[in-house]
Amino acid sequence: MSEQHKIATVFGTVTIRRASTEEIAEHGLRFWPWRTTYALSGHGVEGHVNIDPLFADTKCADLFLPTETVRELVPSRFAVHVGQHGSKQTINGSPVRTDGVLIIDGVETLCTGLELDRGGDAREFTVQRRTGPWAHAEAPALVAAKTQHVIRAVIQVHEADEALVDRMDRLYARGAKWRRKGALQDLRQIEQLSTTLQRRAERLRSYLAESDAMAHSTDADSDARKA
Repeated sequence: MSEQHKIATVFGTVTIRRASTEEIAEHGLRFWPWRTTYALSGHGVEGHVNIDPLFADTKCADLFLPTETVRELVPSRFAVHVGQHGSKQTINGSPVRTDGVLIIDGVETLCTGLELDRGGDAREFTVQRRTGPWAHAEAPALVAAKTQHVIRAVIQVHEADEALVDRMDRLYARGAKWRRKGALQDLRQIEQLSTTLQRRAERLRSYLAESDAMAHSTDADSDARKA
């Protein structure tokens, strides 16, 4: 069994440990080489939380150009997976829970699309509760607050292991081949646009040059007639 970490929160102490490969398979959780799965227990807390590296890419809009994605080379955020929002796969009519289940005071919680900055992100985030196989609603305030504290405790344990975070970042960056493909597509689009703009500029220069030549010729003819 991996090392256990006891983290004190305002709602009590929570025990956090990295889940083994066998445990991940036993619970039917989705596995990625760069994903770290934590098992939680204690003071009304039970279940699993998955943490993935995440790139904090930015979008740059321009009035005359396509929106640009400025891509990071190294991930600088975390994607936190708590609960499953919905799944097309079913077992006996219920969605397959591939992202793990986190129970807080008897409530199955959901945090869909949760992204957190590294280094102690203190922002509040939405916490929902599952109300049926395919339904969910806003979680009670106390459950939501406790879930937020628990997830931050998991992030604290995860970030403390710098070697693990670095290894997962490298695995994620190496496996994110879709990013290079997207960058190549963006580059081709910009190059095509650049070629189009260059041709348009050449046509405008040609027009202006011919227009100026025509104007000079007309002026010369007019001066000749006056003479």
